[in-house]
Amino acid sequence: VEKASIENVMRVLIASRKQDMHQLWTTCSYLVAKSGLPQEILAKHLPIELVAKVEELRLKSSMPLRSLMPHHHDLTSALDLEDQKIRRMRRALDASDVELVKLMVMGEGL
Repeated sequence: VEKASIENVMRVLIASRKQDMHQLWTTCSYLVAKSGLPQEILAKHLPIELVAKVEELRLKSSMPLRSLMPHHHDLTSALDLEDQKIRRMRRALDASDVELVKLMVMGEGL
């Protein structure tokens, strides 16, 4: 699990909680806490009770909010790119540029 991307670790965290796999849940929750991802990003991917547990773990362990974990940069870059695409799409919709919206949707494979 330590070598998995943080996105996959969060998925395993959710599944391990549902399946009562305590050791796996402990490992995954520690990795997510150590990732340094801000609470807002965690809330987009995890149920609120798991976000609270991760924050609690950070406080108990005195973990910094942002660490130098390599997966953090990858996820942040992916989220920035996704946000940029969404902003472009909204601008095209606001401008009622139907042709541009069609091109963007086709490019995204939606």
